[in-house]
Parts: sequence; structure tokens; C-alpha cells
Amino acid sequence: MNGRPMGLYDYWNITQWSKGLPQFDIYLLPKKLKRWKTANVTSIQIEGTYGKGPIGHVMWIASRLLWDADQDF
Repeated sequence: MNGRPMGLYDYWNITQWSKGLPQFDIYLLPKKLKRWKTANVTSIQIEGTYGKGPIGHVMWIASRLLWDADQDF
């Protein structure tokens, strides 16, 4: 897209796939978010499980790293 801003839709730990259990590899998160920043992703929509246990901590960390992807994970 030649540096133009874009949005994306991603699936993180879908209930039907995970049966409500944690399956998202949290250690891939910093690399994924830095790649999005490099690609000029300015908006995201994430579909995840409804439980705060399997995905809540991932969403919390992602919300912090999305403000500054260079923070220490």
C-alpha cells in the first residue's frame, strides 16, 4: 500500500477453535505489533474469545504496546 494507512481484522483465540482455553502465543505479540506499526496499520479489529482468562491479559498487554511498540515486553 506504499505506506498509506490501513486497518486490519485479526483473529485471536476464537472460542470455537480454542473451546474457551488460552491458545494465543503471547510471546509473538511484540513482533506482530511492531510489524503492524511498520506497515502503517492505524486501526485494528480483533476477534477473540469471550472469556477474560484466555484472552484478557493478551488484550491488556496489546493495548499498552499499541501506544508504544518499543516498550519492554
